[in-house]
Parts: sequence; structure tokens; C-alpha cells
Amino acid sequence: MAVNVKQDGQTKEVIIPVTVLPEAPKIPVAVPKSLTESVISWKLSPNATSYDVKVKGALVCQTTASSCTAPVAIGPKTPVEITANGGDNLKSVITPTYQPVNELNKIAKYIVEEGFLRLVVHGYTDSRGGVDNQALSIARAQSTADYLAKLAPGIDFVVSGFGPSKPIASNKTDAGMAANRRAELSLW
Repeated sequence: MAVNVKQDGQTKEVIIPVTVLPEAPKIPVAVPKSLTESVISWKLSPNATSYDVKVKGALVCQTTASSCTAPVAIGPKTPVEITANGGDNLKSVITPTYQPVNELNKIAKYIVEEGFLRLVVHGYTDSRGGVDNQALSIARAQSTADYLAKLAPGIDFVVSGFGPSKPIASNKTDAGMAANRRAELSLW
């Protein structure tokens, strides 16, 4: 960055190096592909030059891309960290959310194998403000139903949302809020 400095009545332009902290990766998601592999992805961060991905504290990937394939199955409680690296060894760390696609695939297979024809999907949110939690809970339930409908065609879905009205954990902790952001399925 160029700065004008006045010294002894003279103005000089001085170049001052500025290092900007890389932003934490945005919208990180971990999706299991199999019992031995998961894909972790995120939106690229401004000012990041590379990313380190750790699972259970072990480095599984170093990349400049916005995703990596980890040689392990990642579950909802598996500790995962994505570090955005920037200049001067500055780092920003974030933990991705878990996307239970593998579980939905198993559920769809079970529905088809057992011949169920109706499925109720309820969506829920945490109690955090700033969004329409009711609309978000319905969207969560609908996206779950839409995904299952592709794998189990011919199923009739009943979709509803309850917002933050039925928490299964405390909304006072990050872990509790994460548990409350869910979709529940019932067969009938």
C-alpha cells in the first residue's frame, strides 16, 4: 500500500506491505461417499493461497482447489477442520457441516425394498434469528423429500416444517444448534 509521508518539509511516497488475513472457507460440507471415502468441499476464500484439511487431527489433504477427497468415512461427530492459508503464515479455520447423503441412500433403498408408498418428512431448525426459520424448516424437509423421490420414485410425500419449535438439544451451544437443524422421516 502506498502512503504519503511528510518529513523535513518534503512529501515522500512510502510503500508499506499489508497482509490480509484469509477469510475462513465458506459453506463447507462433508459428504460420505463410501465406508472408506468422503468428499469435503467449500467455497473458495478471498486471500487464501491454499487449504489444509484435517480429519481427526490428521492432515488428509493440501490443495488450492475447493474440495478434497478424504480416505476415510466422515460421520456427524467426526472432527474435521479446513484451514485457509494466506500470506505471512496467516490462517483461518472452519469446521464443515455433515451431509448425510449416504444415510438417505440407505433409507431410499429400504423404502423401495420393503414396498413403502408414503413418507412423512418434517424439517426443523435451531432457534437462531436472522432467517425465517419456518420457511427454512419447510425447505429442509422439501429438499430431503426431493432427494429421496429421485431414488424411490412413486412415493407419496407429506412435507412440513416446525422451525425451532421442537428442539432435541440445547440451542445455547453450537453442537446443540447443529443437532436441531434436521429432517425427520416417518413411514406410513
